[in-house]
Amino acid sequence: MKKFSMLILILLVISSLAFSKSSNGLKVFISVDMEGITGVVNWEEVSRDGKDYDCFRRIMTKETNAAIEGALAAGATDILVRDSHGSARNILPDLLNKNAKLLRDWSGGFMSMMEGIDKSFDAVIFIGYHAKAGTPNALLEHTMTGNVLDISINGVSLPVKPV
Repeated sequence: MKKFSMLILILLVISSLAFSKSSNGLKVFISVDMEGITGVVNWEEVSRDGKDYDCFRRIMTKETNAAIEGALAAGATDILVRDSHGSARNILPDLLNKNAKLLRDWSGGFMSMMEGIDKSFDAVIFIGYHAKAGTPNALLEHTMTGNVLDISINGVSLPVKPV
C-alpha cells in the first residue's frame, strides 16, 4: 500500500510539473536517504555494520525504482538518482532501473544530498527522508549530521509544518 501511495504521489507531483517541462523532455532529480525507508526503525538498520543493513539497502533500491517508474510514467526522459545516505554508497547499482543514472559517494561539495542538481531539472523527488531533529514521536529524527538541531530561514524553523 505504501508503494502504491508513493507512486500516486510521485505521478501527481510530476504530472503537475509536466506542463512546464523543457522542450527536451522532463528531467527529474531523485535524492534518496535511508532513515525513512519502509520498515526502518533502528539506527542499526541504516548502518553498514548492522545485521539487517543489506535487507534495507534492497528495500531502498526498490523504493527508488518505484519513484523512477513513476517519473517515467509521467514522461521523464532524463533521471538522475543521488544516493544521499551515509557513505552515499547504499543503493544497489545492479538492481537500479537502468533508465536512471546513479550518483554515488561524496565530492565534499556544498550541495551534499542535492549534489548533481542544477537549473536544468524540472522536478525533484525525495525518497527515504526522515523527520528533523527534535520532532516528537519521530523515528531516527535528525538534521544532516546529527549535530545540527534546526535549520531556519528568516527566523522560521523549517519545515514550517509537518508534511
